[in-house]
Amino acid sequence: MADHILAEMRRLSDAHFGLLPLGDGGKSPLIGFKGKQISFGQTQAIMAKHGSNAYGVRLHNLAVVDVDDRSQELFDIVTERCGDAAVQVDTSRGRHCWFENPKSIRFNFRTEKLPIDFKTVSYTHL
Repeated sequence: MADHILAEMRRLSDAHFGLLPLGDGGKSPLIGFKGKQISFGQTQAIMAKHGSNAYGVRLHNLAVVDVDDRSQELFDIVTERCGDAAVQVDTSRGRHCWFENPKSIRFNFRTEKLPIDFKTVSYTHL
């Protein structure tokens, strides 16, 4: 595993962020993690065992709205329903919009056939 990946994982772990070892191109956890937080060493060992360079960061009091499309219309829907995002990050397919205190945000965009996922530490997809 590249030194810069390990250094960033260590930095996040030292800042008390929970890390999740991911496989399947960075989409699927390599372990069951509900309610668990594993150590930096455990995360690193699991990733090495599976040949993975991908990890996730557990979300504490944060939510990410994952818009899988570059459409301004979809982004406007998210803004209308959820408010202004604290942070926005462009992705290869669209945009991640980060919000604090997700308890007030509860939408299931998928029931409307929209390519938008809502993710928090307690809820994977609502």
